Amino acid sequence: MENYRQTSKIVIIIISVLTLFLSFFIKDLKFDYDFESFFAENDEGTKFFNDHRDRFESDNDFIFISIKKQKGVFEYDFLKNVSPWDTFFFFAKTRF
Repeated sequence: MENYRQTSKIVIIIISVLTLFLSFFIKDLKFDYDFESFFAENDEGTKFFNDHRDRFESDNDFIFISIKKQKGVFEYDFLKNVSPWDTFFFFAKTRF
């Protein structure tokens, strides 16, 4: 039992010292939110994506439409009535 107590004290001390040591470097932590920096320039998928974007422009244009229903939206009749709007917006986008 005494051996476990000794070992647990050593582990707690090591974790505490390591935490203190690493906390000094947290100020240097930086995040890169650029999506393209995650992928290698010479990767086939990246080349395909860049070619696609150059040909068709950016795909970051969105429109969000909210539908509110008191008892929930996952009912067949309700979704059936909403479905024609999906088709309308698809064809409206292709016409303009």
